[in-house]
Amino acid sequence: MLSYCARFTLLVGLASLVLGGGPSSLLAQDSAAAAAAKQDAAQQVAEAAKKLFKVGEYKPAVEIYLQSYEIHPLPGVVWNIARCYEELDNIALAVRYFEESARIDPDAANRAEAQARADKLRKASMGELLVETEPSDGVAVTVDGKSVGWTPLAPLSLPKGRHEVLLTMDGHEQLTKSVEITPAMRARYRFVLKTIPATLRLSAPEPVKGVAVLVDEKPFATIDVPGSLEIAPG
Repeated sequence: MLSYCARFTLLVGLASLVLGGGPSSLLAQDSAAAAAAKQDAAQQVAEAAKKLFKVGEYKPAVEIYLQSYEIHPLPGVVWNIARCYEELDNIALAVRYFEESARIDPDAANRAEAQARADKLRKASMGELLVETEPSDGVAVTVDGKSVGWTPLAPLSLPKGRHEVLLTMDGHEQLTKSVEITPAMRARYRFVLKTIPATLRLSAPEPVKGVAVLVDEKPFATIDVPGSLEIAPG
């Protein structure tokens, strides 16, 4: 017995024959007859997906719905693709297809419902990240490879899940941290950047032992000259 995907890949192939059997016929998209044939073929494929959706088989259902979508993006199919991804907890794709449904559905009420569903899912899947750093000012913050600004920062709105945070500042070691975002919650993270020490080299015409070194008029170290020591930049 053929699998669902094999059976409906075959059905998609047969649908192409219905449309005329060759590339030249597919180019006739301005023909009302050709458009109707594509819609009918897409609907035939979608009927099988409906049965799978009703029994909770969302993964094979969405695969078949996507085959129907490739033939012709029927508004009802686009909505059902979004519903499958919603059930599969793939919020990003659910939002994408609900928003497409909101654009292409000819019925205004359906468009409004699809957009409301997309907005609700997006909001429910978002959390906040509050970044605090030491030094507190001027640290460049990148999240998932995208720059979001310099500290101090307002709380960042991010999708649920793990995100990579990169912090950089001149004279400091860069810091990378993986953070977890929970929907409707604010995650607070404090990052301490380590300074990169500079090397101070001292020399004299003749060697001198036990030279006291002052930094900002305060005792810092005692070294032999010529010699060197590490000091914070600035």
